[in-house]
Amino acid sequence: MSRNGVNFRWPDVSPGVADNAIASGQSISLTGTGRTLGFLATGTYGAVSGTAAAIYADGTRQTFTLSTPDWYGGPHAGGTAATAAIVAYQNRPGNQRVTTPACVYYVGVALRNKQVVRVELPNISARPASGLPTMHIFAIAIGA
Repeated sequence: MSRNGVNFRWPDVSPGVADNAIASGQSISLTGTGRTLGFLATGTYGAVSGTAAAIYADGTRQTFTLSTPDWYGGPHAGGTAATAAIVAYQNRPGNQRVTTPACVYYVGVALRNKQVVRVELPNISARPASGLPTMHIFAIAIGA
């Protein structure tokens, strides 16, 4: 999938296996140079926002706010986030299908013209839990 010059690779996992990372302050290795750092992300239990950073090969860091709307019920406006994917239904544990739409959003961050070596995600929550706002990251990529 491509958005605004950023090419993403969706997770390719078996059913029942986690297909996203929970933004809990972790550092993700990512190497490349480009003008945009892109995320496919969504929030659960509300819109979510936190401070993230791109770390460059020369040791400098660029902090930014990473925000995304809630996934439930169709597209929501949300600052710099744009709808990347909408599905008509949700799969739930126990092979339950809920006919409410769900969304994943694209968020792009302008980069400096330097090589990125890793990305630090915001520290939103340690794990998903009922009622706890959580940021889910499905893919991260650097675009021209």
